[in-house]
Amino acid sequence: MSVQNDKSIVRRYYEEVGNTGNVEGIEEFISEKYAEVFDGKRHTIGIEGAKAHIMGVRRTYPDLHLAIERQIAEDDGVVTCLTTGGLTWEHG
Repeated sequence: MSVQNDKSIVRRYYEEVGNTGNVEGIEEFISEKYAEVFDGKRHTIGIEGAKAHIMGVRRTYPDLHLAIERQIAEDDGVVTCLTTGGLTWEHG
């Protein structure tokens, strides 16, 4: 894949999943090997874990909007700088 294609995939992920909370079809963007780093450790959470994470974030911040400011891509990596907005905190 090209660097531009890699950046396009990441952009689509933020637009189609992150900004909507729609986790249907998330498999197009991530794999069962998907991992997140927290508490200083890498945790493989896979597709179902990623779905749960996104749905939890969207429940907490229902009007979340992620705006891509800049992307840098090299080899097989893409770094994306985001601005977040509309962070209404729902708690209950």
